[in-house]
Amino acid sequence: MRKCQVSVAFLPAVLALCAVSGAKAEPITVLFEADSVQTNPSTGPPAPTNPVIGTIVYDAASTTSNINSLISINLTIDGHAYTLGEVGFAEAGVFQEVGGVLNGVNTLDGGTNDFLLQWTESNFASPGLIYTVAGPASLAFSSFTFSQFEVTATPEPSSVGLVLLGACWIWMRARKRRVLLSAYGRAVSIAANLSATAPNPLSVGCNSLPHQFL
Repeated sequence: MRKCQVSVAFLPAVLALCAVSGAKAEPITVLFEADSVQTNPSTGPPAPTNPVIGTIVYDAASTTSNINSLISINLTIDGHAYTLGEVGFAEAGVFQEVGGVLNGVNTLDGGTNDFLLQWTESNFASPGLIYTVAGPASLAFSSFTFSQFEVTATPEPSSVGLVLLGACWIWMRARKRRVLLSAYGRAVSIAANLSATAPNPLSVGCNSLPHQFL
């Protein structure tokens, strides 16, 4: 009985921990591939990097929540591999923005290695990428055509562990109940068999009486 009481008391704690874990921030991954990069002005040379492929991981409460902090970046444009210290984030109305901090997150200056990635926060629509490179100060390169743009959440190991713990608890409770029901069923079956095979004491008594009493 004590084990059952401890288990029942343990379930709310597991559920509460899962709820707290689900409410806190989690890693969000942005995978993108910007194609058809255009030169601005159009009379300039072709874009030095086309397509542009990158991965950005940040911390937020959900995929549609504001960014809390950046975790990592994997992005190389025109041979320049961006580091986490070169990148920042901002919110501009309905848009989420991640870009270089050299001139401000949403300000690019030609002739420098800089970029800006933007998308609609609520539904990940209308992504856009603009970048500049070290060289001609009058050139910028942009794309609003993406063959891939995904924003996905990656649960933390602790959250996964709590979910598995809760699932294990439910499985053990269900298994214990099945065992008890099975044992009860066997007991009922044995009792029924014994009742069917045992002689009727009244019948035996009547048959054994002397004939004069019958």
